[in-house]
Amino acid sequence: MTEIDDEQIADKALHRDADIYYAKAGYLTHLAPNMGLKSSLGYLHNDSEGKAETHDQYEVELSYFLVHNAHTIALTGSYAYRDYDAQNSIYGKTRSDNRSKLFLAYEYANIAGLENWNLVSFAGVNYNDSNISFYSNEDYLASVGVSYKF
Repeated sequence: MTEIDDEQIADKALHRDADIYYAKAGYLTHLAPNMGLKSSLGYLHNDSEGKAETHDQYEVELSYFLVHNAHTIALTGSYAYRDYDAQNSIYGKTRSDNRSKLFLAYEYANIAGLENWNLVSFAGVNYNDSNISFYSNEDYLASVGVSYKF
């Protein structure tokens, strides 16, 4: 649920307050005891108060992972298509988006000999190509941290 407490957009078709429904199914294939592929299909329905913000999203995702001794690496790519229900009154057309993501994750287990403490890192990029250029964007993400497994 997306809750917008003080929506100040005058055009009700653009109101963003929404109930969101999401389903995803995946299949894991082991290529070897220490590596595999996971494929998945996802569907999201964003039921916004504003019909120009209501949309359906269809997504495909593929992840490859490899575990070797204390090292784990995973590469994930996905593509999603978003189809909006109504015309955006500001831009005069109904929005549709093509969303692509690519992420690389790495984990080193038991860092510095400390049991259950792991070094984790993550890098990725999100692209959104919209038929309304205002909504097109690129996001880049990188992080390094430590995790503890209970």
